Parts: sequence; structure tokens; C-alpha cells
Amino acid sequence: MKDDWWLIVKNKTIGPRPELLREFRNKTSLLFWMYSSKRFIEYAKEFLQTDVKQKTINEVEELEKKEKRGKDILLEALAERLKQQRETEEFKIRLEEWLKRSRETTSDQKYNINWGLGKESKSNNIESEKDNESNEDD
Repeated sequence: MKDDWWLIVKNKTIGPRPELLREFRNKTSLLFWMYSSKRFIEYAKEFLQTDVKQKTINEVEELEKKEKRGKDILLEALAERLKQQRETEEFKIRLEEWLKRSRETTSDQKYNINWGLGKESKSNNIESEKDNESNEDD
């Protein structure tokens, strides 16, 4: 059963996709019928009066269930992978922001430390020069 041929709403199969029905009707002017494999076998048994064993119907039904479970597992795995990717991307963004802030902070701290040392040295030099000038005046 091709999933992209079916209209599925809230995980429930409604019927053939409307655009598929339109395309078929436009090209053939006929009605289009589409069934699950299990339903097709049940209708064949009923309308064609063929001998289809219940075992066959059960096997087809079980295969459809396994296929659906397999798709559900794949979808869950895909959803989990997408969630992990999103979390990874969000982590990368937070890490980049943190690194940027860290660089800015480190840069500011260096600047402040250097500025502080420069100021301190400069003011010490000025005071020393004033002391020297005072001593020379005496």
C-alpha cells in the first residue's frame, strides 16, 4: 500500500487522496476505487465468490500491521533524531553565545587590568614627579 496515495488525518486512513481521484477521473472519466490489501481480499471473496481462506486474510492483515508498526518505529526514530539535532543546534548557539561573552569579558578584563596598571603607574609617576619638583623647590 503506497502511503502517499492515501489521505490520512490524525493517523486515520480516510481514503484515496483527492488529487489522485481527480487525476484518474480527468484522464479516464471512470470512478476510482482503492482498498487496503486485506479489504481487497475480503471483497474479492464476497463479490467474486472465490475461495479465500481466513488464514490468508489474517496473514495479509498481520503484514499490514507489521508494516505500520515498522513505519511508526521509523517515524519515532526520525522524530527523536530531529529532536536531538534541534537540541544540538540550540546547544551550539548557546555555546557560541557563551564563548562570545567569555571573549568579550576576558577582553574587557584584560583591558581593565591593563588600564588599571597603566593608571596606577601613571599616577605613581605623576606623584613622583610632584615630589621631585617639591624637593627641588626646597
